[in-house]
Amino acid sequence: MHRFSLKCSLYLMAILVCGIRDTRAEDFRIENRVFVEGQKEPVSRSLTLFQGKVVFDFMLEPAEITIFDNTAGRFILLNMANREQTVLPFGEIEAFAKKLKQLANKQKDPLSKFFADPKFEERFDAAGKELTFASPWVTYRVTANAAENAEVAARYREFSDWYARINAMLHPGSRPPQARLQVNEALARRVVLPQEVHLTLTSVNKNALQKTSLRSEHVFAPGLVPADFERIQQAREAAEKFTSVPFEKYEKNRKQGK
Repeated sequence: MHRFSLKCSLYLMAILVCGIRDTRAEDFRIENRVFVEGQKEPVSRSLTLFQGKVVFDFMLEPAEITIFDNTAGRFILLNMANREQTVLPFGEIEAFAKKLKQLANKQKDPLSKFFADPKFEERFDAAGKELTFASPWVTYRVTANAAENAEVAARYREFSDWYARINAMLHPGSRPPQARLQVNEALARRVVLPQEVHLTLTSVNKNALQKTSLRSEHVFAPGLVPADFERIQQAREAAEKFTSVPFEKYEKNRKQGK
């Protein structure tokens, strides 16, 4: 059971404000869109802002803000519709990911078992700037661009790793994050950032193989624009004012659209 404490919330906010004011790290922004392969309209849009040591992720629909603070070891989730927030410590997220991996490893479905212990053949096409992570069940094809520097690549990997973990926790039926963590590690090792990611899943349906494909687009830009600072201010004010609730209640209200 998630235990939420006002004391922890106040402590987190103090660290968060300090992190926001620390501008030694390079700031940058990412516009993200996710498509079901073959469809013209995205199924998801978001904006991710890296400021100092804190990352702010703005989901456009439904309206939700995720604040990542590695210094505090926590995420803050903000439901803009019902003005609620909850805090998820890294330890709780890691424990969930571990249980999810154990559960997947017990499944008979080969796709589920693969996600518990993924093994890829990694290939790199330098001319096309494309990384491929191939396997019979899951394939990632990533078009990448060079990062501004190793620090930017490392900060993106850190956030992306934790976001993969929490994403599995927030969406019932999700698979363990180990496959995406391997992709993130390879990108950071080559000091590149993903511009476009194609994910193909192969599952068994009534003894026949069925493929599902998703595509994501990521537009990176150095620095932040004036509207970004307004969004960050909105997130800070929401974290100070929104009602704090346990994660279970937050998720229940979130799913019911309250």
